[in-house]
Amino acid sequence: MQNAAEDEGVKLVPSSDGRVQMTIAQPGTGDEVTRRDGHPLLIVDAALAESLDGTEVDFATESSNGTGSAGFTLRPVEASS
Repeated sequence: MQNAAEDEGVKLVPSSDGRVQMTIAQPGTGDEVTRRDGHPLLIVDAALAESLDGTEVDFATESSNGTGSAGFTLRPVEASS
C-alpha cells in the first residue's frame, strides 16, 4: 500500500449510519488481522468481527447488473456441498 505505514493496513470499521467504511489504520485490541509478509493487510474492527463472520470481501470491477463503478463488496461465503 502506497500511503500506509508498515504497521498499518486497510481497516473495515463501522460507520455511524450502520454501514462499513474502509480506512488506513493500525490494528487495535481485539481486531481480526490478515497479514502478508508479516504486515497487516486487512483489519476488521473488533466491533464488526462477529457480524462479518462468514463474509467474503471481494473487489468487483463493475456492479452485478453491469452498471456502476468498481469497488469492494461484502457477501456471504457460499457453503460448500
